[in-house]
Amino acid sequence: MLDWKRTIAGPACVLLAGALMVWPGSPARALDQLPVLAEWKSPDASGQTSAIAVSRDGRYVLSGYYERAVLWDAQSGRSLSVLRGHTGDVVVAFLDGQRAATADPKKGIMVWDIASGRQLSSRTLKNSDRLAAAPDGSRLATAGFDDQAVRVWDAANGRQVWIQDKLTGWPTGLTYSPDGKLVVTGQRTSISLWDAASGAPVAKVAVNSQVWAVAVTPDNRIVAAAEPTAIRVIDIESKKETGAIRSEGDPWFQDVAFLPSGRHVATADIKGQLLIGALATREFVAKAPDSQVRSQRVAIAPDGSRAYVGRANGTIQIIDLASLR
Repeated sequence: MLDWKRTIAGPACVLLAGALMVWPGSPARALDQLPVLAEWKSPDASGQTSAIAVSRDGRYVLSGYYERAVLWDAQSGRSLSVLRGHTGDVVVAFLDGQRAATADPKKGIMVWDIASGRQLSSRTLKNSDRLAAAPDGSRLATAGFDDQAVRVWDAANGRQVWIQDKLTGWPTGLTYSPDGKLVVTGQRTSISLWDAASGAPVAKVAVNSQVWAVAVTPDNRIVAAAEPTAIRVIDIESKKETGAIRSEGDPWFQDVAFLPSGRHVATADIKGQLLIGALATREFVAKAPDSQVRSQRVAIAPDGSRAYVGRANGTIQIIDLASLR
Protein backbone atom coordinates (compact mmCIF):
# COMPACT_ATOMS: atom_id res chain seq x y z
CA MET A 1 0.00 0.00 0.00
CA LEU A 2 1.27 3.44 -0.88
CA ASP A 3 2.17 5.83 1.93
CA TRP A 4 0.87 9.18 0.70
CA LYS A 5 2.46 11.06 3.66
CA ARG A 6 5.98 10.04 2.80
CA THR A 7 8.62 12.81 2.48
CA ILE A 8 12.36 12.80 1.99
CA ALA A 9 15.17 15.26 2.70
CA GLY A 10 15.78 18.00 0.14
CA PRO A 11 13.04 19.29 -2.21
CA ALA A 12 9.48 18.83 -1.03
CA CYS A 13 7.88 15.62 -2.29
CA VAL A 14 4.55 13.82 -2.26
CA LEU A 15 3.41 10.54 -3.71
CA LEU A 16 0.62 11.18 -6.21
CA ALA A 17 -1.17 8.14 -7.72
CA GLY A 18 1.94 6.11 -7.14
CA ALA A 19 4.37 8.70 -8.56
CA LEU A 20 6.84 10.97 -6.78
CA MET A 21 6.12 14.61 -7.60
CA VAL A 22 8.74 17.21 -6.62
CA TRP A 23 8.31 20.94 -6.05
CA PRO A 24 11.67 22.50 -5.13
CA GLY A 25 11.46 24.87 -2.21
CA SER A 26 7.77 24.24 -1.44
CA PRO A 27 6.31 22.35 1.53
CA ALA A 28 5.10 18.77 1.10
CA ARG A 29 1.45 18.68 -0.03
CA ALA A 30 -0.79 15.67 0.38
CA LEU A 31 -4.02 15.13 -1.49
CA ASP A 32 -7.22 15.57 0.52
CA GLN A 33 -8.49 12.22 1.75
CA LEU A 34 -12.12 11.41 0.91
CA PRO A 35 -14.07 9.30 3.42
CA VAL A 36 -15.31 5.82 2.52
CA LEU A 37 -18.99 5.59 3.44
CA ALA A 38 -19.61 1.92 2.67
CA GLU A 39 -18.63 -1.06 0.59
CA TRP A 40 -21.22 -3.23 -1.10
CA LYS A 41 -20.84 -6.87 -1.99
CA SER A 42 -23.48 -9.07 -3.56
CA PRO A 43 -23.07 -12.87 -3.78
CA ASP A 44 -24.09 -12.49 -7.43
CA ALA A 45 -21.41 -9.87 -8.17
CA SER A 46 -18.69 -12.29 -9.12
CA GLY A 47 -15.50 -11.26 -10.87
CA GLN A 48 -14.47 -7.75 -11.80
CA THR A 49 -16.87 -4.82 -12.18
CA SER A 50 -17.07 -4.22 -15.92
CA ALA A 51 -19.41 -1.20 -15.80
CA ILE A 52 -21.34 1.00 -13.37
CA ALA A 53 -24.11 3.59 -13.73
CA VAL A 54 -26.39 5.67 -11.49
CA SER A 55 -30.00 6.40 -12.42
CA ARG A 56 -30.81 10.02 -13.19
CA ASP A 57 -33.04 10.30 -10.11
CA GLY A 58 -30.23 8.91 -7.94
CA ARG A 59 -32.31 6.02 -6.59
CA TYR A 60 -30.49 3.11 -8.22
CA VAL A 61 -27.02 1.89 -9.09
CA LEU A 62 -26.47 -0.72 -11.81
CA SER A 63 -23.21 -2.64 -12.04
CA GLY A 64 -22.08 -5.08 -14.71
CA TYR A 65 -20.11 -8.30 -14.22
CA TYR A 66 -19.43 -11.45 -16.20
CA GLU A 67 -22.74 -12.72 -17.63
CA ARG A 68 -24.92 -10.64 -15.29
CA ALA A 69 -25.71 -7.23 -13.85
CA VAL A 70 -26.82 -6.29 -10.33
CA LEU A 71 -29.32 -3.54 -9.51
CA TRP A 72 -28.76 -1.83 -6.13
CA ASP A 73 -30.69 0.56 -3.95
CA ALA A 74 -28.40 3.60 -4.02
CA GLN A 75 -28.97 4.62 -0.40
CA SER A 76 -29.04 1.31 1.46
CA GLY A 77 -26.76 -0.74 -0.78
CA ARG A 78 -29.34 -3.53 -0.87
CA SER A 79 -29.20 -5.77 -3.93
CA LEU A 80 -32.61 -5.52 -5.61
CA SER A 81 -32.33 -7.65 -8.76
CA VAL A 82 -29.85 -9.79 -10.66
CA LEU A 83 -30.20 -9.38 -14.43
CA ARG A 84 -29.11 -12.58 -16.18
CA GLY A 85 -28.89 -13.89 -19.72
CA HIS A 86 -25.70 -12.36 -21.07
CA THR A 87 -22.49 -13.97 -22.29
CA GLY A 88 -19.28 -12.17 -21.43
CA ASP A 89 -18.64 -8.92 -19.59
CA VAL A 90 -21.79 -6.83 -19.22
CA VAL A 91 -22.00 -3.06 -19.77
CA VAL A 92 -24.91 -1.02 -18.39
CA ALA A 93 -26.93 2.20 -18.75
CA PHE A 94 -30.15 3.72 -17.43
CA LEU A 95 -32.74 4.82 -19.99
CA ASP A 96 -34.92 6.61 -17.43
CA GLY A 97 -36.39 6.02 -13.98
CA GLN A 98 -38.28 2.93 -15.14
CA ARG A 99 -35.94 1.17 -17.58
CA ALA A 100 -32.33 0.04 -17.66
CA ALA A 101 -30.26 -1.43 -20.50
CA THR A 102 -27.48 -4.00 -20.48
CA ALA A 103 -25.29 -5.36 -23.27
CA ASP A 104 -22.43 -7.74 -23.95
CA PRO A 105 -20.19 -8.46 -26.98
CA LYS A 106 -22.00 -11.66 -28.02
CA LYS A 107 -25.71 -11.57 -27.14
CA GLY A 108 -26.45 -7.89 -27.64
CA ILE A 109 -28.75 -5.42 -25.86
CA MET A 110 -31.42 -6.18 -23.26
CA VAL A 111 -33.88 -3.67 -21.80
CA TRP A 112 -35.24 -4.23 -18.29
CA ASP A 113 -38.03 -2.98 -16.07
CA ILE A 114 -36.31 -1.57 -12.98
CA ALA A 115 -39.13 -2.17 -10.50
CA SER A 116 -39.62 -5.86 -11.28
CA GLY A 117 -36.27 -6.86 -12.78
CA ARG A 118 -38.22 -8.27 -15.74
CA GLN A 119 -36.70 -8.25 -19.23
CA LEU A 120 -38.77 -6.09 -21.58
CA SER A 121 -36.94 -6.63 -24.87
CA SER A 122 -33.70 -7.83 -26.41
CA ARG A 123 -31.77 -7.22 -29.60
CA THR A 124 -29.16 -9.68 -30.84
CA LEU A 125 -26.11 -7.65 -31.74
CA LYS A 126 -22.49 -8.71 -31.66
CA ASN A 127 -19.73 -6.28 -30.70
CA SER A 128 -21.64 -4.40 -27.98
CA ASP A 129 -18.53 -3.74 -25.90
CA ARG A 130 -19.62 -0.26 -24.77
CA LEU A 131 -23.08 1.17 -24.08
CA ALA A 132 -24.49 4.66 -23.52
CA ALA A 133 -28.04 6.00 -23.29
CA ALA A 134 -29.34 9.29 -24.64
CA PRO A 135 -30.40 11.69 -21.86
CA ASP A 136 -34.08 11.37 -22.80
CA GLY A 137 -33.87 7.57 -22.93
CA SER A 138 -35.03 7.37 -26.54
CA ARG A 139 -31.83 5.95 -28.00
CA LEU A 140 -28.90 3.74 -27.13
CA ALA A 141 -25.37 3.92 -28.50
CA THR A 142 -23.09 0.89 -28.70
CA ALA A 143 -19.45 0.54 -29.67
CA GLY A 144 -17.74 -2.63 -30.87
CA PHE A 145 -14.10 -3.51 -30.52
CA ASP A 146 -13.87 -6.14 -33.27
CA ASP A 147 -15.66 -4.14 -35.96
CA GLN A 148 -14.43 -0.74 -34.67
CA ALA A 149 -17.90 0.73 -35.12
CA VAL A 150 -20.31 2.92 -33.18
CA ARG A 151 -24.05 2.45 -33.69
CA VAL A 152 -27.14 4.24 -32.42
CA TRP A 153 -30.41 2.39 -31.84
CA ASP A 154 -34.02 3.32 -31.21
CA ALA A 155 -34.60 2.12 -27.63
CA ALA A 156 -38.32 1.47 -28.24
CA ASN A 157 -38.19 -0.76 -31.32
CA GLY A 158 -34.53 -1.81 -31.61
CA ARG A 159 -34.12 -0.24 -35.04
CA GLN A 160 -30.63 0.90 -36.01
CA VAL A 161 -30.64 4.67 -36.57
CA TRP A 162 -27.06 5.13 -37.81
CA ILE A 163 -23.62 3.54 -37.90
CA GLN A 164 -20.05 4.81 -38.21
CA ASP A 165 -17.75 1.88 -38.91
CA LYS A 166 -14.42 3.42 -39.84
CA LEU A 167 -13.03 4.26 -36.43
CA THR A 168 -9.28 3.86 -35.89
CA GLY A 169 -8.83 1.22 -33.22
CA TRP A 170 -11.04 0.05 -30.39
CA PRO A 171 -13.73 2.59 -29.40
CA THR A 172 -13.19 2.03 -25.69
CA GLY A 173 -14.74 5.39 -24.73
CA LEU A 174 -18.42 6.12 -25.41
CA THR A 175 -20.89 8.66 -24.03
CA TYR A 176 -23.67 11.10 -24.90
CA SER A 177 -23.39 14.79 -24.15
CA PRO A 178 -25.89 15.84 -21.44
CA ASP A 179 -27.91 17.88 -23.96
CA GLY A 180 -28.21 14.81 -26.19
CA LYS A 181 -26.74 16.55 -29.24
CA LEU A 182 -23.44 14.64 -29.45
CA VAL A 183 -22.18 11.10 -29.22
CA VAL A 184 -18.54 11.08 -28.16
CA THR A 185 -16.15 8.20 -28.76
CA GLY A 186 -12.56 7.69 -27.68
CA GLN A 187 -10.30 5.29 -29.55
CA ARG A 188 -6.65 4.88 -30.44
CA THR A 189 -5.01 8.33 -30.58
CA SER A 190 -8.24 10.26 -31.14
CA ILE A 191 -11.52 11.54 -29.74
CA SER A 192 -14.46 11.84 -32.15
CA LEU A 193 -17.61 13.93 -31.87
CA TRP A 194 -20.66 12.73 -33.81
CA ASP A 195 -24.00 14.39 -34.42
CA ALA A 196 -26.29 12.31 -32.22
CA ALA A 197 -29.28 12.61 -34.55
CA SER A 198 -27.64 11.74 -37.86
CA GLY A 199 -24.22 10.26 -37.07
CA ALA A 200 -22.48 12.92 -39.14
CA PRO A 201 -18.89 13.62 -38.04
CA VAL A 202 -18.56 16.86 -36.07
CA ALA A 203 -14.89 16.79 -35.09
CA LYS A 204 -11.89 14.56 -34.53
CA VAL A 205 -9.24 15.57 -31.99
CA ALA A 206 -5.86 13.85 -31.92
CA VAL A 207 -4.46 12.63 -28.60
CA ASN A 208 -1.38 10.65 -27.61
CA SER A 209 -2.61 7.13 -26.93
CA GLN A 210 -5.60 4.85 -26.45
CA VAL A 211 -8.59 6.57 -24.85
CA TRP A 212 -10.27 4.31 -22.31
CA ALA A 213 -13.24 6.47 -21.33
CA VAL A 214 -14.83 9.83 -22.10
CA ALA A 215 -17.18 12.18 -20.22
CA VAL A 216 -18.80 15.55 -20.95
CA THR A 217 -19.40 18.41 -18.49
CA PRO A 218 -23.01 19.15 -17.51
CA ASP A 219 -22.83 22.42 -19.47
CA ASN A 220 -21.79 20.52 -22.63
CA ARG A 221 -18.60 22.54 -23.05
CA ILE A 222 -15.76 20.13 -22.20
CA VAL A 223 -14.83 16.52 -22.89
CA ALA A 224 -12.56 14.68 -20.48
CA ALA A 225 -10.75 11.68 -21.92
CA ALA A 226 -9.00 9.05 -19.82
CA GLU A 227 -5.67 8.00 -21.30
CA PRO A 228 -3.41 5.66 -19.34
CA THR A 229 -1.36 8.44 -17.72
CA ALA A 230 -3.47 11.60 -18.11
CA ILE A 231 -6.97 13.03 -18.27
CA ARG A 232 -7.13 15.06 -21.49
CA VAL A 233 -9.33 18.17 -21.52
CA ILE A 234 -11.01 19.01 -24.86
CA ASP A 235 -12.96 22.21 -25.55
CA ILE A 236 -16.02 21.31 -27.62
CA GLU A 237 -16.52 24.73 -29.21
CA SER A 238 -12.95 25.11 -30.46
CA LYS A 239 -12.54 21.35 -30.94
CA LYS A 240 -9.05 21.54 -29.43
CA GLU A 241 -7.24 20.12 -26.45
CA THR A 242 -6.80 22.78 -23.77
CA GLY A 243 -4.67 20.86 -21.29
CA ALA A 244 -4.40 17.71 -19.24
CA ILE A 245 -4.46 16.54 -15.64
CA ARG A 246 -1.40 14.40 -15.30
CA SER A 247 -0.02 11.86 -12.91
CA GLU A 248 3.55 10.78 -13.42
CA GLY A 249 4.82 7.32 -12.68
CA ASP A 250 2.77 4.34 -13.73
CA PRO A 251 -0.98 4.96 -13.31
CA TRP A 252 -3.63 3.53 -15.60
CA PHE A 253 -6.78 5.61 -15.79
CA GLN A 254 -9.61 3.31 -16.76
CA ASP A 255 -12.70 5.50 -16.35
CA VAL A 256 -13.72 9.15 -15.98
CA ALA A 257 -16.81 11.06 -14.80
CA PHE A 258 -17.64 14.69 -14.05
CA LEU A 259 -19.13 15.93 -10.82
CA PRO A 260 -22.38 17.89 -11.36
CA SER A 261 -20.69 21.25 -10.80
CA GLY A 262 -18.40 20.59 -13.77
CA ARG A 263 -15.44 21.86 -11.72
CA HIS A 264 -14.08 18.44 -10.81
CA VAL A 265 -13.52 15.19 -12.62
CA ALA A 266 -13.26 11.74 -11.04
CA THR A 267 -11.08 9.01 -12.47
CA ALA A 268 -10.56 5.38 -11.58
CA ASP A 269 -6.93 4.31 -11.54
CA ILE A 270 -6.70 0.54 -11.77
CA LYS A 271 -3.61 0.68 -9.57
CA GLY A 272 -6.10 1.05 -6.72
CA GLN A 273 -7.38 4.61 -6.34
CA LEU A 274 -10.19 7.02 -7.05
CA LEU A 275 -8.64 10.41 -7.86
CA ILE A 276 -10.36 13.79 -8.14
CA GLY A 277 -8.95 16.44 -10.48
CA ALA A 278 -9.75 20.17 -10.55
CA LEU A 279 -10.30 21.60 -14.03
CA ALA A 280 -9.30 25.11 -12.96
CA THR A 281 -5.79 24.12 -11.84
CA ARG A 282 -5.32 20.94 -13.90
CA GLU A 283 -4.20 19.14 -10.74
CA PHE A 284 -5.38 16.17 -8.75
CA VAL A 285 -6.66 17.53 -5.44
CA ALA A 286 -8.28 14.61 -3.60
CA LYS A 287 -8.42 10.85 -3.52
CA ALA A 288 -10.00 7.90 -1.80
CA PRO A 289 -7.79 5.91 0.57
CA ASP A 290 -5.21 3.70 -1.11
CA SER A 291 -6.30 0.14 -1.68
CA GLN A 292 -4.84 -3.13 -2.84
CA VAL A 293 -8.00 -3.66 -4.92
CA ARG A 294 -8.06 -2.07 -8.37
CA SER A 295 -10.59 0.70 -9.01
CA GLN A 296 -11.98 0.13 -12.50
CA ARG A 297 -15.25 2.03 -12.95
CA VAL A 298 -16.73 5.18 -11.43
CA ALA A 299 -20.15 6.82 -11.48
CA ILE A 300 -21.26 9.97 -9.67
CA ALA A 301 -24.56 10.56 -7.84
CA PRO A 302 -26.70 13.22 -9.59
CA ASP A 303 -26.41 15.53 -6.56
CA GLY A 304 -22.63 15.08 -6.43
CA SER A 305 -22.67 13.70 -2.91
CA ARG A 306 -21.16 10.31 -3.67
CA ALA A 307 -18.90 8.41 -6.02
CA TYR A 308 -19.71 4.77 -6.70
CA VAL A 309 -16.49 2.93 -7.52
CA GLY A 310 -16.66 -0.49 -9.14
CA ARG A 311 -13.64 -2.59 -8.24
CA ALA A 312 -11.81 -5.62 -9.54
CA ASN A 313 -13.12 -7.93 -6.81
CA GLY A 314 -16.77 -7.18 -7.58
CA THR A 315 -17.31 -4.80 -4.68
CA ILE A 316 -18.65 -1.27 -4.97
CA GLN A 317 -16.99 1.33 -2.78
CA ILE A 318 -18.99 4.43 -1.89
CA ILE A 319 -16.91 7.59 -1.47
CA ASP A 320 -18.14 10.78 0.24
CA LEU A 321 -17.74 13.76 -2.12
CA ALA A 322 -19.50 16.35 0.09
CA SER A 323 -16.32 18.42 0.49
CA LEU A 324 -16.11 18.95 -3.29
CA ARG A 325 -19.63 20.24 -4.02
